[in-house]
Amino acid sequence: MVIDVHLHVFDIMSGSPDGKGLFSLAYGRCVRGDRVSQILPPSFEKSNSTAEVALAYMDMVGVDRSVLVQGRMYGYHNEYVARAVSLWPDRFFGTAWVHPKNGKKAAEELRRWVDRGL
Repeated sequence: MVIDVHLHVFDIMSGSPDGKGLFSLAYGRCVRGDRVSQILPPSFEKSNSTAEVALAYMDMVGVDRSVLVQGRMYGYHNEYVARAVSLWPDRFFGTAWVHPKNGKKAAEELRRWVDRGL
């Protein structure tokens, strides 16, 4: 069994790696502040990385399962990841992200995401 332990899926790029925000344009380009950058390959027409596209790539290269991770670059997509895991539980494991500085509130939020399968 081949498992990819680091795969991102998101319906819209909405991260903030430097506090300026990162927003999807098209064909892999995103705007951050007043600067446009090529973040993804141009084949990512809507500058997103859907679970369906991830599955197609996984099938193409022979990956059986993937761990869906999140981070500041693409934005935090707990809901989207939970949906992907629920639709394809035999293909995806999902991780949740909560802000660690939120203390007890973060722990409670994390428990909710764990209960949703992440």
